[in-house]
Amino acid sequence: MATANYTDFYCSLEHAQNCSEVAGGQVSPNWYCIPTCYNGRTSSLRISGQPIRRPWGVVQESGPSSQPTWSPSQRLDFELEMGVFLSKAIPAGQVLDIRHAKEHIFGFVLLNDWSARDIQKFEMPPLGPFHSKGFGTTISPWIVTMEALEPVACPRVTQQNPSPLPHLTWKDSAESEIFKIELSAKILMYHVTSTNLNELYWTPYQQLTYLASAGEGLSTGDILGTGTLSSNRQSPEGEKAGLACLLERMMPKNKMSVLKNEGIEFLEDGDEVVFEGWCYHPKTSRWFGFGECRARVLQALSLEAL
Repeated sequence: MATANYTDFYCSLEHAQNCSEVAGGQVSPNWYCIPTCYNGRTSSLRISGQPIRRPWGVVQESGPSSQPTWSPSQRLDFELEMGVFLSKAIPAGQVLDIRHAKEHIFGFVLLNDWSARDIQKFEMPPLGPFHSKGFGTTISPWIVTMEALEPVACPRVTQQNPSPLPHLTWKDSAESEIFKIELSAKILMYHVTSTNLNELYWTPYQQLTYLASAGEGLSTGDILGTGTLSSNRQSPEGEKAGLACLLERMMPKNKMSVLKNEGIEFLEDGDEVVFEGWCYHPKTSRWFGFGECRARVLQALSLEAL
């Protein structure tokens, strides 16, 4: 894929609620009206197996009255997402009818939208993330096509309230609104996330339709990230099992014992994050998958001379 554009969404209700609570606020009302997103950098894309280097950035560790510093991120995080590759361009000046959204998607990959939370916290106001997201985005190496995913098409799990605007309302059968794809994340040998694509609030078809709705045009090979795929599912032990990043586990109610016992809050140098995705074929009773989305964290560059 020759990728000209990369857009990342923010479309999981559980993720939006948790992140808003961590920040001391509530989910913005417009989040329920549009699939929120930002345009990222294609230079950040890495294939599974390539390492990710801890980024430098401007942080403000001790609150708003402290002096900002340029230093390596100390709060490196992963975000478990899926990537959607486009196969059919949308010319600039045209918009996309949601009934034709499927025709423009080639297939899906696993996607890790690496995030430097301390850099992100300082740079977010007023225009959103930049360096905190642009240093690395890992994707799995094989694209699973729309044709291969047809057997796992399913209805949405998370209901939308209020109902979406007419141009974002799914007009095909509800049975084909999204795909059932079981996803997991591991840090080193610790399994820390179990979730599913079908638990998104805004589906990839709605995301693509919204992305094209202002007439900016999209190119073959473009990729969009679904946004962090957090869910509210619990483990047999009663712990939150569906949280798809470490930021959400800062909340006392979201702590996971295996991470707490090992002292894991954010990612350390040498940590390796591995995503997997699997689909169960209802006719063959067999599983098919996406391969791995894997990367190891390298220490930040040594820049003391600067």
